[in-house]
Amino acid sequence: MKKVICTLLVVCMLVGLCGCTKTPYESKAEKVPCPVDPYIYDEVDLNDNFKNVTADFSMELFGRTYKEGENSLVSPLSVMLCLGMVGNGVAEDTLKEFEAVLGQELTMEDLNLYYATYRNMLMETSKGDLSIANSIWIRDVSEFVVKTEFTKKNMTYYDAQIYKAPFDGTTVNDINNWVKDNTNGMIPGIIDELSPEAMMVLLNALAFEGEWVVPYYETQVNDTDFTNIQGKIETVEGMYGTERVYIEDENTTGFIKNYKNGFSFVVFLPDEDVDFDEYVAAFTGEKYLNLVNNAENVSVDTMLPKFKYSYEASLNKTMMDMGIKSAFDSAKADFSEMFEANDALNRLYISEVIHKTYIEVGEKGTKAAAVTAVIMDGNSMPLENKKVICDRPFVYAIVDGSTMLPVFIGSISTIS
Repeated sequence: MKKVICTLLVVCMLVGLCGCTKTPYESKAEKVPCPVDPYIYDEVDLNDNFKNVTADFSMELFGRTYKEGENSLVSPLSVMLCLGMVGNGVAEDTLKEFEAVLGQELTMEDLNLYYATYRNMLMETSKGDLSIANSIWIRDVSEFVVKTEFTKKNMTYYDAQIYKAPFDGTTVNDINNWVKDNTNGMIPGIIDELSPEAMMVLLNALAFEGEWVVPYYETQVNDTDFTNIQGKIETVEGMYGTERVYIEDENTTGFIKNYKNGFSFVVFLPDEDVDFDEYVAAFTGEKYLNLVNNAENVSVDTMLPKFKYSYEASLNKTMMDMGIKSAFDSAKADFSEMFEANDALNRLYISEVIHKTYIEVGEKGTKAAAVTAVIMDGNSMPLENKKVICDRPFVYAIVDGSTMLPVFIGSISTIS
């Protein structure tokens, strides 16, 4: 029997919305019911080990995707959930690579429990301002038989909806409608077509909106100078305020500003004599955690420029440099835990990983959006206030207030 080349597309989206609401989606595809014996699990403690591992992954992802002289923004949460779902289908050396990159010493089983607990905690903490949706779309052909354990794990730990579909034009519409419904229209679609080799599409959508506890009022917004990374002066709208949480280390000052939903915006401003590119390259998980975990409750006068921008990066080289290598090699990739082996199918492999993001920070709060696509083919009060004036390049993160782990992390090199 002739072998066919298989393609698997994994898409993860993070979207910032105002008053996000989800509408039910009725797919034209056939929805696969949950197995009669789904896994039952107990949530786990999001301990220091998980926080350290996640911070390391987040900062390495941030550093490796940063482009000198340009603004950047990645969503570690989006990428982790994407890779977590895919990781339930890998085996042997490919599994070892996924576990090493995502969890260091943690197994895929450990990560499933951590990610499920973390996902549930984030949605509960946000009181509806963060929603997470996952789905898996499977080409409805007899040659491609997805293993029950793979779907069961993703249904259990990622609350993924499973669909069988013909992978024609109607499936493209179904997938794009699912995307539109689960991002409240912020992203109207994600694919234009499905290739004849496409065998599965995995989707992850997150919707986030953050309103400041203390907003900036009109009198607090004034034109000011921002010196970009090229040394040129830009006129920006600066939002002035006084915050109550200050961070500092040997070459960083910063502050934390809270949203109403349990999340926070964290600013890391390197000292003026520090090279910004070198600063980002040296921004490790350990440095990040030391800064946020040693924050002080002191008054700090701040200026944060209004900004919005989009960012896009291919993560192929990033993932390979981080250690996921065999998954991109048609001769070495092992996704045998994803489908039943048969003479009609060749092995799956990742051909492309794409990450797109968007952020807007203003007087009332923050909106942010991201898309990740993984395409797989086969074969005490001081006398004087502290000051953090962001009038030059800086790093920022959107974090949940419980773990202080970043949902987004980015850098501002220029405003215009």
